[in-house]
Amino acid sequence: DLTTVAGGSSVQVTVSEFLPTDASQTAISVPEGSTLASVSLSVGAGDSATTFHPLKILEISAPGVAKGGVTGATVHFSVTQAELMASGLTSGSISLLHLVNGQWVQLPTTLVSGPVNGVYEFSAPTGGFSYFAIAAAQPAQSTSSSFAGLGISLLLLAVLAVIAISVVV
Repeated sequence: DLTTVAGGSSVQVTVSEFLPTDASQTAISVPEGSTLASVSLSVGAGDSATTFHPLKILEISAPGVAKGGVTGATVHFSVTQAELMASGLTSGSISLLHLVNGQWVQLPTTLVSGPVNGVYEFSAPTGGFSYFAIAAAQPAQSTSSSFAGLGISLLLLAVLAVIAISVVV
């Protein structure tokens, strides 16, 4: 029964991979019939919250290692170009999220290589094992599109005002 591991030692880990809509994973609850595109995760709170689109859910465990027995590890993972293209994403938007005490935490994620044979390789340090999400940051709602719509409305209003003035004169 392994409870502690010396630094630099290798430990056997178990990794299970799920689609976010897979009912057999318990990291996120998704209403039945939901599509992958409708699933999102939030990191942070309030105005500083970032929304992520999960591509995969991973459950990583180290059987025999006590909870809290991992003080530092690195998770290596890959994402294919096809997965990115299917979701309209780029490699720069990919992050590894870790479920810690019921909250998703964004880990510092590094693009290690890619694309090599259509695959991007990433790594991220972690202080423990549980559920992880390979996810892409969703762009914040663009205020420029709102302002563009407002600009068109104001332009239309100005044109109508000019027409009304020319009719009155």
